[in-house]
Amino acid sequence: MKLLFILFCFALICFPKTYAVDFEKPNQTLQDDDQTLVSTGEETFELGFFSPRNSKNRYVGIWYKNVQDFTVVWVANRENPLTDLSGILTITPTGNVVILSNQSGIPIWSSNSSAKNPSLELLDSGNLVVKDGNSGSYAWQSFDHPCDTQIAGMKLGWDFVTGQNWYLTSWDSLQEPSIGNFTYKLDPRLPQVIQRRGKDILYRSGPWDGVRFGGDPPLTENPAFRPICWEKVGDLKHVKKYAFFKAIFAPSP
Repeated sequence: MKLLFILFCFALICFPKTYAVDFEKPNQTLQDDDQTLVSTGEETFELGFFSPRNSKNRYVGIWYKNVQDFTVVWVANRENPLTDLSGILTITPTGNVVILSNQSGIPIWSSNSSAKNPSLELLDSGNLVVKDGNSGSYAWQSFDHPCDTQIAGMKLGWDFVTGQNWYLTSWDSLQEPSIGNFTYKLDPRLPQVIQRRGKDILYRSGPWDGVRFGGDPPLTENPAFRPICWEKVGDLKHVKKYAFFKAIFAPSP
């Protein structure tokens, strides 16, 4: 069975009916009962509980709020789904975002973050952030933990000081958001973008020449798509500005 690498695609997922809140303070809860967290500003994105197509498992994810085809761009507990509707999302007084089962009280996922006077906010960029109320800085952000989608402002690349590596990983299937066998990473040596299935290289972009990647077709001026690559001390990143990139790896007919 062949595998297709599909860009700019939308997965069909059950669209929940919702009522929205703006942000969460410590000990407030977002329950799996049609509550969602809506992005500030133009309300482009929404966070809440959902089930993938043909699945009863429950996940906390971020999706486009006003797109007809329900499109998930990020999943928190992709490796640890809930099996019922007892899920709760909350932020602790110390700034740790936690998903737990209301029945058992056992956390199934956490951000492992800490902040003073924290709040949890979904920005209109699609970035879920834990904001430190004292410093105003972000103690944690979902953009540092990408899944299978790169949206405007997200990074692919390396921080050579901290060892942070931003890259995309496919869902295991359209029904299962756990980490699949495909990766999409920036190789810092040239730099170039490499797509792999396991250890096998399926695609190389060619080296970045300051305008485009050498192996890609020449990019025409397009306000909806502008890749940017830059390097500074201890840092190498590839950012897509004004672009939506979703990689879905699925069996072909």
